[in-house]
Amino acid sequence: VELIVDLTPPAPPQAVEARDTLKGGSVMVSWSPSPEGDVIGYRVYWGEEKGPPYRQRSDLVEGTAFELTGLENGREYHIAVSAVDEHGNEGNASSEAICVPHRLVSHSARITAPQTWRYGEIHAISGGVSVLAELKVEPGAVIKLKKGSRLILKHDIAIRGTPDLPVIFTSWADDEAGGDTNGDGLTDPRSCPWNAVEISGCRASFEGCVFRYGGAGAEGMIRLGSGSLRMRNCVVSDSSSDGVYVVECESISIEGCRFENNSGYSITIPFELFDSVKGNDLTGERGIRLRPGSIGGEFARDVAWENPGVPIHLVHTVGSSFTVRKNSSLSIAPGTVLKFNPGGSLIVQGALKAIGTPDEPILFTSIYDDAGGDTNGDGDETKPAPGLWEGIKASGEGAELHLRNCIIRYGGKATGPDSSAIRCTWNASIELVDCVISHSASDGVWIDTDGEVTVRGNRFERNNGFPITIRFDLFDSVGENDFTGQMNMKGIRLLGGEIKGGNLSREVRWDNPGVPIYLSATSYVREGSSLSISPGIILKLGPDVSLIVEGRLRLRGTPQEPVLITSIFDDTGGDTNGDGVGSHPLPGDWGSMRIKGELSAEYAIVRFGGEAVSSAAGSSVDMRCVLLTDNSVGLDAVSGRVRLERVGFSRNGIGLRISGPELEVSACNFEGNRDYAASVAPAAPLSVRFDLSGCWWGDPSGPGPVGDGDVVGDRIDYEPWLRSPVDIGLSGVIPVFKIRPPIVSATVGDEVEVLVYVERVSHLAGCQFDLRFDPSLLEAVSVEEGGFMSSDGVGTFWRDPEIDAQNGVIRGAAVTRKGGTGIEGSGAVAIVRFKAKRTGSSALKLENVILSDVELKPIAVNVIDGSVEVVERLRSWDADRSGAVDIFDLVFVSKHFGETVVYPVDPTAPNPDVDGNGVVDIFDLVMVSKHFGEQVPPGAPSSLGPHLSAVLIRSTGGFKLRLERPVWALYGRAIEVSSDGTVELKTPDGGTVVLAIGSPVQELALKAIDPSDRIIAVDHEMRLLPVSVKVLPERTALLQNYPNPFNPDTWIPFQLREDAYVTIYIYDLSGRLVRKLDLGHLRAGYYTSRGSAAYWDGRNEAGERAASGVYIYQMRAGDEVFT
Repeated sequence: VELIVDLTPPAPPQAVEARDTLKGGSVMVSWSPSPEGDVIGYRVYWGEEKGPPYRQRSDLVEGTAFELTGLENGREYHIAVSAVDEHGNEGNASSEAICVPHRLVSHSARITAPQTWRYGEIHAISGGVSVLAELKVEPGAVIKLKKGSRLILKHDIAIRGTPDLPVIFTSWADDEAGGDTNGDGLTDPRSCPWNAVEISGCRASFEGCVFRYGGAGAEGMIRLGSGSLRMRNCVVSDSSSDGVYVVECESISIEGCRFENNSGYSITIPFELFDSVKGNDLTGERGIRLRPGSIGGEFARDVAWENPGVPIHLVHTVGSSFTVRKNSSLSIAPGTVLKFNPGGSLIVQGALKAIGTPDEPILFTSIYDDAGGDTNGDGDETKPAPGLWEGIKASGEGAELHLRNCIIRYGGKATGPDSSAIRCTWNASIELVDCVISHSASDGVWIDTDGEVTVRGNRFERNNGFPITIRFDLFDSVGENDFTGQMNMKGIRLLGGEIKGGNLSREVRWDNPGVPIYLSATSYVREGSSLSISPGIILKLGPDVSLIVEGRLRLRGTPQEPVLITSIFDDTGGDTNGDGVGSHPLPGDWGSMRIKGELSAEYAIVRFGGEAVSSAAGSSVDMRCVLLTDNSVGLDAVSGRVRLERVGFSRNGIGLRISGPELEVSACNFEGNRDYAASVAPAAPLSVRFDLSGCWWGDPSGPGPVGDGDVVGDRIDYEPWLRSPVDIGLSGVIPVFKIRPPIVSATVGDEVEVLVYVERVSHLAGCQFDLRFDPSLLEAVSVEEGGFMSSDGVGTFWRDPEIDAQNGVIRGAAVTRKGGTGIEGSGAVAIVRFKAKRTGSSALKLENVILSDVELKPIAVNVIDGSVEVVERLRSWDADRSGAVDIFDLVFVSKHFGETVVYPVDPTAPNPDVDGNGVVDIFDLVMVSKHFGEQVPPGAPSSLGPHLSAVLIRSTGGFKLRLERPVWALYGRAIEVSSDGTVELKTPDGGTVVLAIGSPVQELALKAIDPSDRIIAVDHEMRLLPVSVKVLPERTALLQNYPNPFNPDTWIPFQLREDAYVTIYIYDLSGRLVRKLDLGHLRAGYYTSRGSAAYWDGRNEAGERAASGVYIYQMRAGDEVFT
């Protein structure tokens, strides 16, 4: 007998799976059949903990599937299977399968009776299911919504899960909650999104709940249409739209929740309810959206917003706004980011308290600004720009703006009355401290209020309008701010006028803000009040604007930092009117400083006014070291007491007009005033004379008509006068940026060089400019650095400009010093070369001039333009310069036939190129033949222009005079100045030219005179007037004005055959006298250039601009009249 004993157990079954039957309390277990032939069955083991051992097992199961029943729903079970063979051997248990049994409950209709959704149940929502009765939901319950389905809560409900057993609202395809409910295996739940849980007219509370994979076709996965909502410690994720969307409600509270991976906003909520959102985790989310609304209203509210850690998007819609109502307040936590839709604004009728910190500023910006995240979700498709939201607006009694350590950017509007980024009006108060206001489409801040104002420590950058617009009487509330990033350097605009309340009623001191101040409307210093203006302030007045002083006005400049009162069209300190080169300052641009009380001025400059300073009865005017220049009338001393010491009157229509005040004048300068240096008004008593002795009148010979200085009217005693000007302490205070030499002569085809030159500058670290010229006359050849900025050995960065040949602009030339240091002195910053194309006069206009120091602060500068006078080449049919056109000229031209002549050449030397085209050809022979037999005076036509410019230099060899072009016949020879103020020069042909020294004018380039002489100093800048030249005008003539047509000014050229007293009268077509130009006694010669021709500024005798139209001008020269 053979005994066989089988003790080998079978292998564990494979592919063991456990699936929830969704019948409640049962799980179907399946496995693969064993490949061993002696296996007769299987045993199933299960328990609530991982085995073995397991708490329960089945009887022998013959098949490969077994349903476990009697299980507890919602509990996790660990299940394994073993195989048993025919000898009773049982193998090891298989790998475990894990399953949680549930009961599936489907809902597709309204719930009208009370229900309890229990733990371990899966509630399937299909379509729209409304809850109209009491519904209790146990922790751990799973609510799955099929694609597009929604659960509508219309009955009060409170659902509370726990950290271990949350209540889950999710997609039908979410296999992680309740298993593979739809039985399709593993699918992406995002492919089957549900609609929303809607709260409609009830109170809903969710705590410890999870909401995910919803939001399809809805505004939000949780939508509060009406009623109230309370959420605590919930998770809201993977919504196809917003996480929570609130339309309107009685109350809401969302605290301690986590939002993640939502496609829309985490929360959309009305503006006035956002303080109900606290302590949530929104890391990585797009942000929170606020719908328009109002804080406060019938009941006052004090609201505090915490920083949610993500941007807050305020979505503006037409006809709606974000408003903080009166008696209510909104406080915003540091680090908060608020973004506004186009057209959006924040209106403050109560109080806004936005108090950030230096490390966590509060940001107000545009939705297109991706600071804090791509809030509008468009990637890089859109970029922020000025004017993309309207701004913050405070208005009304009790309204308060408290902005500290805030950033406000991309706001404002391009046009309209409420266009500034921050606006405070109508009794509102504002505290703007340590903020950054940038990229406004118009002004940065507009303040017109009777409330309290504090503006200090702020930085203004790249605002298109004025950084600050504030009422005249509030400007002392503006402390120190940083305007260096403002770029356009417009400055600060002051509102004024009676309606605006621009009346000072207290003691006020203005400190220098570092940028110009623009007074846009007439304002008052009332009786009993005073205004003190500090050194360095630039005050610009608009057209017809006056400053009326009934109290006291003090201008307190220093020699280094004078006070400047000027026109809005004057770009000193910046292009305040923002027109680029659209306008230039002119006398009469603004009205007057009308003194009815007291004016005390020291180290000040007043220019481009009408009656720049006028004194009324009972007034007191005391000026010392003041320059009144380029005004229609410098000082109209109507009445009162006037005391003038070291006051300069320069380039005014009338320097000083006297009507009868108590007048005391000491050591004043009168120079270059067009009509009168000083005159007595018709209203002055006929018996009164005025003592102006001891003054400088522009020329050592004294005032006109007795001398060549400025003209003085009747009843003025001017003797004795000063033989040299008085130093009034202001020369060299404001740097000059100019073209040097100011007038350059060139012949067609020549290249000419001019310098862009700065004079008397301090701390210069960088400059930039544009230069405009006439492209029909000149061709810009090159622009290179001038060398002054690096003259002390410090390196520079030079930016080559763009040469726009078509429009005649050299644009964007700039030079900056390295090393963070400035330079002082005078010198060329750029060298510009032009080629003359055809005859005419081309202005060289310097535009967009910006000088800055090492701190990028602007340096005030006077800009002086220049010109290039292009003339034909000097032609003479007398090729051999013998004085006659004869056979010898034909022989001379023939001898050089075919040769090329390179210009310039000495015009007094023989030249076979008669027609000046650069080639000796048949046309030159024709020209000589045509003029054969004529007599030509040597050197004719005159090679001397109507005005010659020069500089007077003191050297070891005595006083020397260096002539500059145009002086064809005089080639840079050093000459002695005689005791009578004349100089005699010998021309190459033996002729004599006598020149007299005239008034100080613009300086020209200084060049070497005699290598043996050492230059000691430049004494004066001089103009030379021709007294006697080889060729004088054969007749007196009045010539055509230029430009014509013109706007606003023109020059009237003429020529005099002999010395004469010249007056030009301008009439309208009705014959009414518009303007009289008294030119005084002039010597014979040509008065055709801009420097010598009569100048009309387009204004009438009253200083008003003449109307557009046609005018007739007439010249009276001695006894002759020309029209």
